[in-house]
Amino acid sequence: MNKNEILVMHSSKDWKEFRLGDLTTWASGSTPSKQNPSFWGGKIPWISGTVMRSKNLSESELYLTEEGLENKGKLCKKDSVLLLVRGDLFKRIPIGIATKSLSFNQDIKAINSVSNDLLQHYLYYLLEGNKKRLSNIVEFTGLGAGKLDTKLLQDLTFKIPPIHYQKNLIKFIDSIDSKIELKKESNKNLEEIAKALFKSWFIDFDPVNAKSEGRSTGLPDGISDLFPNSFEEVESRKIPNGWSVNSIYELAKVIYGAPFSSKLFNNDGRGIPLVRIRDLKKGNPGFWTEEIHPNGCLIEPGDIVVGMDGEFRTYLWDNQKCWMNQRICKFVPYERINNCFLRYSISKPLLMIERSETATTVIHLGKSDIDSFRVIFPCQKIQKLFGEITEPIEKSIIRNNQETRTLNLLREILVPKLISGELKIEDAEIMIEEVVI
Repeated sequence: MNKNEILVMHSSKDWKEFRLGDLTTWASGSTPSKQNPSFWGGKIPWISGTVMRSKNLSESELYLTEEGLENKGKLCKKDSVLLLVRGDLFKRIPIGIATKSLSFNQDIKAINSVSNDLLQHYLYYLLEGNKKRLSNIVEFTGLGAGKLDTKLLQDLTFKIPPIHYQKNLIKFIDSIDSKIELKKESNKNLEEIAKALFKSWFIDFDPVNAKSEGRSTGLPDGISDLFPNSFEEVESRKIPNGWSVNSIYELAKVIYGAPFSSKLFNNDGRGIPLVRIRDLKKGNPGFWTEEIHPNGCLIEPGDIVVGMDGEFRTYLWDNQKCWMNQRICKFVPYERINNCFLRYSISKPLLMIERSETATTVIHLGKSDIDSFRVIFPCQKIQKLFGEITEPIEKSIIRNNQETRTLNLLREILVPKLISGELKIEDAEIMIEEVVI
């Protein structure tokens, strides 16, 4: 959706202007001595900037003991708004809500409303919707780090709407977050179903083991009959009788990314989006380029993409068509090969290569590594059946990810406009209804 298409309205006259510090209390966190092991390894989450990557904060990489809490540890209450005020604040301003009582370090402020004019959860959205204002007062402290001065933050003034508006806004944005979480959870479940089926049929060989031992496979007769009832040894592997061990190139074509010139990258949307290794996890292109490389290759929704440096994971691409930058490759299954079967089949050899690599810096995946991939392949009927089951699953995963991305983008656009009163909640609801199926 084009940002210019969003309808706006003038701020309501009953919104009142307040200084943030007059409505809130602020508390700083701390770090108990890490030299004392009795302070760490307990059950109290200790939040630092590195784990502030989502709205809801409840878990961490480090946990305090009760003794650690008593020795300089700081505790904030449930629903406190946590704001990172020192660290890498130039690309993002981390803000979160404590979903339970937890501890936090000295780079973070715990903020709580003490006014009847400001609901606690609205305080979170107020700060989130004004990240640009917060970014404008970040002070550079050197080595890529910055800080937000507490006094400057407290002196910021905001127009605060009546409580009924705050409640409605909280309810609306929470509903968007719930839709996003529901789609993420749905995808997690769908992926687990497909993985479990692949593991049962093609790694543990459950149906074949059951038949070889005279047990029921638990599958319908028509499906059970497709599986053999014995094993044979092929290439020093015990595999179901009649199955084969094939080179990866008998299942798929491997296409490598091209060395696009970084000097021609832009973030203005000119040309075609380009994906680097670092962009794979987020599933979003980092730059655009107008360069047409002679060896360039586009990836599109449904493609199996693998980064070749650092860690070797398969990604099911679900975004728009993009160029692949160098050190990325995609596996294109041949017509008779199911996409999901191929994706899971190469996950194990990729992991084995990753674990076998030893390097002091970044590990690399090479063509010679891929050349060595050998895949256990069943009879065509079983492979086809697996595809009939998993193809709808992959399509649902891709669709859910695309809708989640759109919801996140809309949320990013809507929150500042709703917080400022430029947009009616009713109009925002219509926009969300147009996106969600």
